[in-house]
Amino acid sequence: MLIVPDTNLLISGFAYPNGVPGKIISAWRHNKIKFTVSYYILDEFERVMKHLDNKPFSDEEIRELKDILIFFADVITPEESEVLELKDTNDKLILGTLVASNADFLITGDKHLLALSEMFPIIKPRTFWDRFGF
Repeated sequence: MLIVPDTNLLISGFAYPNGVPGKIISAWRHNKIKFTVSYYILDEFERVMKHLDNKPFSDEEIRELKDILIFFADVITPEESEVLELKDTNDKLILGTLVASNADFLITGDKHLLALSEMFPIIKPRTFWDRFGF
């Protein structure tokens, strides 16, 4: 199963390994699912992680996590999305990653992306885990 993890899933998954996002990261690490990401998602992950109030990792550890994702996930270029309803224009690149990858799901907690779940395979982490938990 091929998954696009949104930035919020990656951050929550690495920062809180016992939560549902952490379990999804663990499933990926144990080759039960595959991740596909774009450099946009990777760069956003690094930028946001470095500016968290209670930063759980050093800058070096954050770069190492990003490198792990680059090495073990498929990294693709997002397609330009024609969906105009997105309130956050940055979400177009995340949606474009889903479209370009032909992934089974985009897993996210972002309400603007979740609003498109009738048109695209977009799912919340908890819903994904309840349905496919490994």
